[in-house]
Amino acid sequence: MNCFALFRWRYPSLLATGVLFMMATTQVFAFGPTGHRVVARIAENHLTPEAQAKIQELLKGQKLSEIATWAAEKGATDDSRFWKNASTHWHSVAVPEGEPYRKSLAGRKGDAFVALETFVRVLKSPKTNPSKKAFALKFLTHVIGDLHQPVQPLVDNEGERQLLEVSWMGKESSLSHVWDEGLVDHQRLSFTELADFVDTKNESIIRRYQKKAPIEWVEESLDLRKKIIRSKPESDLDDKYALKYFPVVKTQLRKAGVRLAGVLNEIFGEPKEPGFDVQLEQQAANLGQVRRQQ
Repeated sequence: MNCFALFRWRYPSLLATGVLFMMATTQVFAFGPTGHRVVARIAENHLTPEAQAKIQELLKGQKLSEIATWAAEKGATDDSRFWKNASTHWHSVAVPEGEPYRKSLAGRKGDAFVALETFVRVLKSPKTNPSKKAFALKFLTHVIGDLHQPVQPLVDNEGERQLLEVSWMGKESSLSHVWDEGLVDHQRLSFTELADFVDTKNESIIRRYQKKAPIEWVEESLDLRKKIIRSKPESDLDDKYALKYFPVVKTQLRKAGVRLAGVLNEIFGEPKEPGFDVQLEQQAANLGQVRRQQ
């Protein structure tokens, strides 16, 4: 069973509707190309030798930082139904405005969290062939970055994005674009320089980041979004804004990279108890129980 078929089999409602939600929602969108490469480069620094070897074999010698933007690039250039419709939901987590993810119906519609669960299962299955695993690995690398970008546009009842318009360095922009790319690119650093600047070797920090469950990653981002929008100045977002919020960007990039490494080490390295796939299954079961009670 290929990755797309597995996704459809586990979540049949995902492809049966062309509208995400019939109410206002928020979505977690990706970092820009530099941010995704930073996340992947940080992850590379924390992979075990065993995981690194298996990843190199699947990617035929490519590095994670080389394929970190693959999912976004395919979505932008491939006109097939899959890439223009089904896969677009896998880059975001949409919940009703102000509602925690745990109580939402987001997972029933398909989102980055559901994609994460699916790709972990695909990668851990001994029945999955290498090409399907490579697909899952490339998308998983991108999705974990997506889950850590805290600022997103609203979506109206028709599914149209409602951007929070701002002025960034004297030019018209949106708050989501500022957080996608503006704050990252404002540093004028290559992704390797920024990754070196952001990464950590502190084992206590690494353990604390990796201890958090994926649902908690989502809710961290949604909580950050509320604070960021609440404190958004009416005037031009300038160097002062960049200086204030770049530490937040650094933290989110660091968390994403360290957590990506943790997931990949669990998948490709020595098994731990409980396995990451077991943890995800427990989270999905808990979510299902909460939603059935609503």
